[in-house]
Amino acid sequence: MAHQIHLNENEIACALQCDLSEDGLDLDDDSLMDPDFEPDFEESIDESLEAEFDIDALVDTLNDDDRNSNFEVEVGPALSSSDIPGTSDPPVKRRKPEKLTLRWKKKNLELNAQQLAFTGNESLSSDILDLDTPIQFFLFLFPPELIKRISEETNLYVVQKDPNSTFRVSETEMRQFIGVVYMMSLIQLPRVTNHWSSVLSTPVIQQTMPSNKFEKIRQYLHFNDNTKCLHRTHPDSDRIFKIRPVVDALNESYGKVPLEKQLCVDEQICSTKARNMLKRPDEPDLGASSNVVVRLSRMIPRHQNYRLYFDNYFTSLHLLEYLAKEGILGLGTIRRNRIPDCKLSSEKEIMKKDRGYSEEYIADVNGVDVSTVVWKDNKLVTLASTFAGLNPISEVRSYDKKNSRYINIPRPNVVSEYNRHMGGVDLVDSIMGIYKIKLRSKRWQMRLFYHFLDLTMANAWLFYKRVCKYKNIPNKTIMASADFRLEIAETLCKMGVKTGLTIRRSIEGQILAKKHKGPAQHVPPQAVRQDQVGHWPQWAEKKIRCKFPKCAGFTHTVCDKCGVALCYTKNKNCFRNFHLL
Repeated sequence: MAHQIHLNENEIACALQCDLSEDGLDLDDDSLMDPDFEPDFEESIDESLEAEFDIDALVDTLNDDDRNSNFEVEVGPALSSSDIPGTSDPPVKRRKPEKLTLRWKKKNLELNAQQLAFTGNESLSSDILDLDTPIQFFLFLFPPELIKRISEETNLYVVQKDPNSTFRVSETEMRQFIGVVYMMSLIQLPRVTNHWSSVLSTPVIQQTMPSNKFEKIRQYLHFNDNTKCLHRTHPDSDRIFKIRPVVDALNESYGKVPLEKQLCVDEQICSTKARNMLKRPDEPDLGASSNVVVRLSRMIPRHQNYRLYFDNYFTSLHLLEYLAKEGILGLGTIRRNRIPDCKLSSEKEIMKKDRGYSEEYIADVNGVDVSTVVWKDNKLVTLASTFAGLNPISEVRSYDKKNSRYINIPRPNVVSEYNRHMGGVDLVDSIMGIYKIKLRSKRWQMRLFYHFLDLTMANAWLFYKRVCKYKNIPNKTIMASADFRLEIAETLCKMGVKTGLTIRRSIEGQILAKKHKGPAQHVPPQAVRQDQVGHWPQWAEKKIRCKFPKCAGFTHTVCDKCGVALCYTKNKNCFRNFHLL
C-alpha cells in the first residue's frame, strides 16, 4: 500500500500562495478547457482586409510614422518548461476567468486625447544611431558572443561523440559557415554539393570553405551541452533545451531595440518534417491562445498607452480587459462565440444590408469599456477594441463585382486602425520566404536554427530601414532586401579571413577567361576592406585603372583579397588609404 503524505495547515497555505509569475501564466494551459469555446476555423476577415496585406504595400508603409515594431514578437520571451506544450508536469488548477454577464449598449466609444496619449519612448539611442553598415545591424541582433558559444558547443559535442577526433571549428569558421548558408539562400541550386561542382560552382562559397568542412560543421553543429539535458519526465525538463542558448541570446538582443507605439502579435509557422516533441495533440483552447499575447506582452512597458493588435485566434474580452488594466490599448478581430450576450445583429440580417453597413455596441467588462463593431464589406468582420470604435467613419475605394466598377463605401475607424497596423508578422514572413534557407535536416533544432537565421536577417533589414528613416536618408539610397542580405553574407565569409591559395583553373577555363573581358571590378564591403587581414599586394601583367576615389591613374598592383587595382608608388599610396579610410 502506498504511503500517504499529509500536509499541515502552514504547508498547505504556503503551497497555495506560491506563483511562478506575477500574471500567473507559467502554468500548464492544458487545464484551461473552456466548455463555452467552439472552434471556428473560418476566417472572418473580408477580402478588402486581405488585400491590404500585400507585401509591396506593407514594405512601403515602413516609411510611415505609424509603423509597428516586428522584433520582439517573432521569437518571444524566454519560455519556461511549463510554457512549452506537452510537458510532463501534471495539470495544475488555477483561477479560471469568471463567466461574464454583460449589458451591451448601442453607443459609440469615445476617449479623450489624454486617455489616448502615448507616453512611451520610441527614440533610438546613440549606440543604435552609430550603426552604419549591414553587418553592424546584423551583429547587433545576432551577437558575436552567440557565434562563439555555438562554436564552443560544437567542439564540445565533437569530443563527446569521438574523443579521438581532430575536427575543430573556430569562431571565424562558424561565422563563415553562417555566411555560406546565407549565400546558398540567395543562390539556390538543386543540391548543396552543386555549389562546389565544376559546372554550377559558386566562387564565393568555394573560396570560403571546402565542401567537406561545410558538411562536417553541419554534422556536428550543436548549441547546448547534452550532458546537462534533463529527461523529459523530470519536472524541470526544458523541451527546447537543445537550442535554448540561441533563443535566450536572440531574445536579449531583440529586446535592445526600442519598441514602437504600434505592436502586433500573430502566429508564425516554421516548416519542417523533422520529428519533435513540441507538438500539441489538439488545438489550444480559448484561454491558452489569449495567454500567448499576455506572455509576449510582458516586455511592453505598462501604463504608457502602447497599442497592441492581434487577430481572432487570440482575441477575447478577458484579454482586452487585462491589457487595459495594464495600461496597454488592445484591438483585434473577434469571433462571435467569444462575445457573451452579444447584441450585434445576426449575420443573416446584416448580409441583407448594403456594403459599408456597420454597427457598434459597448459593454462594461469589469470596469473596462470594450467596443464591438461589425462591418459589412464583401464579407462580415467583427472587431473588439478598448480605444477605437465606429467613429470617425472614413471612405474606402472598393471593387463592386456586380457592376464591374469601383465604388466608395464607408469604413469604421476601428477597421482602418486594424488594416494600418496589423500585419507586421505577415510582412516578416513574406520577407523571410523570398530568400528562405532551404537546407534540410532530420534534427528539429537545426530547422529552428535556420528559421532564426532567416528571422534575424529580416529583422535586421527592417531595423536598418527604421534607422535610415530616423536619419532622414532618402529612400533611393536605402538598400533592398536582397542587396542587404548579399552584403552580410559576403562580409561573414570574408571578414577577418586570410586569403589562401587560389584554385587552379583548367586550360579551357584560362582560354575562356582570355576571350571574355569580364564585368567591372567588385568593391568589397567596408567591414572586409578595413579588417586588415590578408590584404596582400599582387602584380598584374596589364595595367588597370586605380579604384581609389578621385584617382585616375593606372597601376599593376592589385589587392589579393579585395580583387581591386590600387596605386602603390613613390608619390601616392592608394593601397594603404583604401584599406584604412
